Amino acid sequence: MAITTRYFSTAAAGDEDGTSWANRAALLDGSGYFSSVITGFDFTSDSLICRIGPGTYAVGQIFSSALFSVSTPTAVSPLLFHGCDASGNLLAPVDPDWKSSQPAWSTTGIPLIDFGGYYSSVAYFVTSHINFTGNRNGYMFLNLHGAVWCQFFLTSSGTGAYISGSAATMSNCVFSAEGATAYSCVVQVSAEIYNCRIVGAGTSSGTGNRHGILDAAGYRQINCTVLDVGGDGINCAATNASRRFVVLGTTIANCGGSGINMSNSASPVTAIASINNCMITGCGAYGINANSQLSALVKDCRLRDNTSGNLSGLGNIPTDCNNYTTDSDDATEYVDSATGDYRIKNTATDVWGKGYGAGDEPVPVSGSGGGGRPEIRGNNL
Repeated sequence: MAITTRYFSTAAAGDEDGTSWANRAALLDGSGYFSSVITGFDFTSDSLICRIGPGTYAVGQIFSSALFSVSTPTAVSPLLFHGCDASGNLLAPVDPDWKSSQPAWSTTGIPLIDFGGYYSSVAYFVTSHINFTGNRNGYMFLNLHGAVWCQFFLTSSGTGAYISGSAATMSNCVFSAEGATAYSCVVQVSAEIYNCRIVGAGTSSGTGNRHGILDAAGYRQINCTVLDVGGDGINCAATNASRRFVVLGTTIANCGGSGINMSNSASPVTAIASINNCMITGCGAYGINANSQLSALVKDCRLRDNTSGNLSGLGNIPTDCNNYTTDSDDATEYVDSATGDYRIKNTATDVWGKGYGAGDEPVPVSGSGGGGRPEIRGNNL
């Protein structure tokens, strides 16, 4: 078994076989078709790491397993797309300490793959330090098996649009539907999601469910931030009775529906959902609505200004587990919500350093430290 590295750019150079940056291949041909260096690779015993240089790549076909002429990626021999610089060196995180509650990092120098109306359904496909955009009325990715330090831009205006279907863990990523007037959800998760930022186009107009995260089975969402979607911030639609829906250290703000909505209906329930250390504010329905269909322990959370109330339908689970609901406002508690900085302001003494949400503003140089829980972070691949 071996790891094979090949180099790609917007245009080929040298021998065009991808064996070095000097001999890089074109990732896409003139029709937007993927290079045969990738589709003709033998994944039987080797993985393929594709170093992709800066620029914009306009895809002209569905990226599917049918394109692979020899063999397709596997769990032990996957296909990895990793961004690189103009010399072929792997990109590193722009801001290794980035928190999902902060605005997205700069995309300068990071390759952008534009799927347009096409999509990817290749299994065991992993992406790192690459940005993606698409406008299909459906998923942009199916079977994506991991994403790290990537940004995804959904520009669709169809009620069935969303970014990702079944996938493995995604961490340190940004998922944006700010350019979409209609969509089903921003991202559909089928695995854990860590330190990811999910942003919608606002609540005032648009069609489709427009949820931030759609969780169809019950997974963990940790240190994430969900903002400005027309529907629920997180919608748990899992129907398995043993679902273990977990949301930890997550900030959800200004969503049209509930911050967290458990719309499932299977019973009897054999597991208890856990929602801890979250910051949920300014949503158009409830902060958290279990709909009396899923026992949910909501503990150590900050909830305020949710139109229908903070908590509803938790079943026989108490609602007073150290949750803080005193009234306040965004200007007092967030660093700068107008620019998308939803870290907790270090002057907000009632909530800063208490472990709420997806991150605090740093301690002032002249000030003293605060408390807070250690964050669970994704890797820096």
